[in-house]
Amino acid sequence: MDSTTAEQVAHWCKRGEERLLQGQYEAAQTFLQAAYHAAGAQSPPNLLRALGVVTAELDTLPAGLSLLQQALAGFRLRDDLAGEVQTAGDIAACEQRTGDLGCARSRLEWALTQVGAADPNQARLLFLAATTAALQGRLDVALDLTKQAHSVAPTFFTPWVWLVDSLLYGALYQHDQAAWALEQASSTANPDDSYVALWLNYGAAWQALGQHDYDAAQMQCQKALRRTSTTQHPVVAYLITATVGVVARETGDFTAAEQALTQAQTESEQHGDHATGIGILWHRAVLAQGLGDGENTATFVENALATMHDYGYGTTLLWQPSRFRDVCMWAVEHAIADAHAQTLLETTLAPRACAIMQLPSDPSQCQRYLDALTEREQHMLTLVAQGLRDQEIATILCLSVRTVNNHLQNIYAKLGVSNRTAALIAWENSDCVE
Repeated sequence: MDSTTAEQVAHWCKRGEERLLQGQYEAAQTFLQAAYHAAGAQSPPNLLRALGVVTAELDTLPAGLSLLQQALAGFRLRDDLAGEVQTAGDIAACEQRTGDLGCARSRLEWALTQVGAADPNQARLLFLAATTAALQGRLDVALDLTKQAHSVAPTFFTPWVWLVDSLLYGALYQHDQAAWALEQASSTANPDDSYVALWLNYGAAWQALGQHDYDAAQMQCQKALRRTSTTQHPVVAYLITATVGVVARETGDFTAAEQALTQAQTESEQHGDHATGIGILWHRAVLAQGLGDGENTATFVENALATMHDYGYGTTLLWQPSRFRDVCMWAVEHAIADAHAQTLLETTLAPRACAIMQLPSDPSQCQRYLDALTEREQHMLTLVAQGLRDQEIATILCLSVRTVNNHLQNIYAKLGVSNRTAALIAWENSDCVE
């Protein structure tokens, strides 16, 4: 790349990064794509990182993730730890939505060991760790992480932490604290940042839904939809569309509810967003159940449970737990995924992750089962409890993936369970975990 081109690439990249910080993703994408096309194979990692963030937001999460992985490799070649840590956070943000929650958690834990108290990245990493914990159902852990984030967050990032606090408190029925946190988010937000404003509308809509104030929820959705479109901020757009569907369902407009939820699910799937997709499946199950459509209720419940199992999500209808319980009760009564739904019914919104598979028939026997494990098997189970996948465990233990899988099957057989989720429940109910 000659000097003139390099200067132009640097200029466009700087302009794009400025727009990105202002939440102007479409404008940022224009500058960053121009820089990318000019630089080609010589694109610097900071350009790849910024373009990856924008692509994940505007196009698809997998496409953005691919660019971010390239950026990460570039920072490593340059021995640029600061760039590597920042990109690790961006990758984790994509992973938590595409379904790799274990990888996101491990990546963030590593990144947090690399930053000091004065590093501006620390607050963002804590924020991402909190949202990952929330998706895994570890709500108490998520609130502890946001508390840490508050202590180090720079002014411009504070409203994001308060917004997550508001959603978490709402999920825990602490509506007064949720309202207060949302007020803090609004009062600390930059009035010129339209992107933060959209997410504040989303948070306010769910706060109103939690208090059965459907007019207020509808008003917040309308405000958000006037501010955005499926091209400007598609992630917020389909989340708001799903919320419109929930409001319509709660107010009896079932046709509008089905239309909005179907549209939101299609758009989230196109984006590669499993986190949102799971929640929409449960909302559609609630709608079908209310309409007496047993066939579709069963289909949505089974699909939601299967996706949760595949991707490790612990919570679904965080913001409407009573509806979530109702549809689980229906599934149990109609023997739809009976064991799965029963366990979800018993553990939903517990501090630890919601269980997807059935516990051993007598939880008091957990310790006896674990005593039957060898030392190596117990070590392997501790790695599973850290959220690591088979490939990662194989790397740590210098084994093949097939050997790890064989060991895990032996562990499941000894515990009397069928998969890792149930094994972890037994682990958490034993004396092995404080």
